[in-house]
Amino acid sequence: MSEHPSFERPFFFVHVMKTAGMTFNEHIRNNFPRSAIYPGADDETGIDYWVVDRLREAVRSRRHEIAMWHGHFPYFVTDLVPEAITLSVLREPVARIVSLIDQHRRLQAPDLTIEEIYEDPKVFKRTILDHQTKIFSMAESDNINAWTQSIDVDAARLESAKERLAEVDLLGFQETFDEFLGALEQRWGWRILPVERVNTAGERPVVSDAFRRRIIDDNRFDMELYEFARSNF
Repeated sequence: MSEHPSFERPFFFVHVMKTAGMTFNEHIRNNFPRSAIYPGADDETGIDYWVVDRLREAVRSRRHEIAMWHGHFPYFVTDLVPEAITLSVLREPVARIVSLIDQHRRLQAPDLTIEEIYEDPKVFKRTILDHQTKIFSMAESDNINAWTQSIDVDAARLESAKERLAEVDLLGFQETFDEFLGALEQRWGWRILPVERVNTAGERPVVSDAFRRRIIDDNRFDMELYEFARSNF
């Protein structure tokens, strides 16, 4: 930790997809030297950002050099750095999913409707279906090497996710992101400088009431986890 002595403990940010994480990465770069961040600035969208085995190797080889760990990881990997201050951000599930499939349409499938993208089995299982509950309920025993792997989310997984949420040192919400930043500033002395929001696409697509109800029905565990988090944290 000698490269950034103002922080006595490292931080670990679990970046749930489409929860303002890329914007938060700008704040990370404003507070840590590049050499103290994992993954480095040259691989923030590459495999180091989400492959668990790569993270394990970095912990073994660079643990005492890194002051800020972050990436698209299941929450259980924070156990690899037990002294770390854990951070994460959740988002209202319908808004998260609409944002995700809108981004997928703009970048990869401009000829498809948001409903067609939602119904794509690969997109649905990997990044949509109760995704936030999945991230917080995956366990070492699942032999997971990436968040893209699928698990069956059920009531037991939901309870596990709730238990892990209670362990997070600072849990924020995309809808009140400035409060999350303010807590970092007040509790740990982060410098919160103005940054431009990343991955903002302007006006979101219009979502019908029927499609909104479908998302809610399909993602009932995420809906319950989100309401639990807002009520308790």
